[in-house]
Amino acid sequence: ASAAWTLIAVAFTVSAGAALLQQAEVSIHPVYFDHNAVYHVVQGVAVVLLYLGFRRSPEDLLDPPPVPVP
Repeated sequence: ASAAWTLIAVAFTVSAGAALLQQAEVSIHPVYFDHNAVYHVVQGVAVVLLYLGFRRSPEDLLDPPPVPVP
């Protein structure tokens, strides 16, 4: 797999993790850093990873990884 596709896959995984953290109401501080703040910080990391994945060379994105044949 190319580095671009790997970054994009990691970004979607981090985004899903952020959603799970929000639904589990994980918080660092009950008032100043509640579950919504945790979600937005982790989601911000996911967006940066997604951006970096799409900024990789266009050749990487035009040549997707092969689909395994069962």
